[in-house]
Amino acid sequence: MPVMDKNWQNTAKEISKAIAKAWLDNDFRTKLLEEPKATLEGEGISFAPGISVRVDQDTFSWKIEPPSSSSLDAVITVPVPPRPADVKTTELEQWIKGETEERPCCLPIST
Repeated sequence: MPVMDKNWQNTAKEISKAIAKAWLDNDFRTKLLEEPKATLEGEGISFAPGISVRVDQDTFSWKIEPPSSSSLDAVITVPVPPRPADVKTTELEQWIKGETEERPCCLPIST
């Protein structure tokens, strides 16, 4: 079972938009921290069966862990660190709305 589908780059881009939204909206951030998979699915991001999603607030790094003997699910860890001071609100808003293809600096995105 693949952890990420063939459109993983688009999925990662959409997740990065959710991270930007979390930087702008504290209520959304709380929801993302409490129920990451359901919140991302609510943003139109789909995951294959057997995928769990976690949030890590202490890093800018993504992590994908395959199923293990202690968990049948593969785990995608999404970084949602504090918003860097030099990221402008307008840059984040344009990224979320798809008005630009230029990802704001410091925004985590899987490569």
